[in-house]
Amino acid sequence: MITRSEGGDSRTHHCERPLVAAVEKLSKPRPHLPIDYALNHGHYIRGEPKK
Repeated sequence: MITRSEGGDSRTHHCERPLVAAVEKLSKPRPHLPIDYALNHGHYIRGEPKK
């Protein structure tokens, strides 16, 4: 397996990593969410203090 640190681009090795290929195919940008949404989702969902 070629890793990014070895100079390979992970997007070119879909035959070795079918799960990654499927995720990249279905993923899409989410510009409507704040940048810190993953860290502070409790704040945005339930009003908890931000971390």
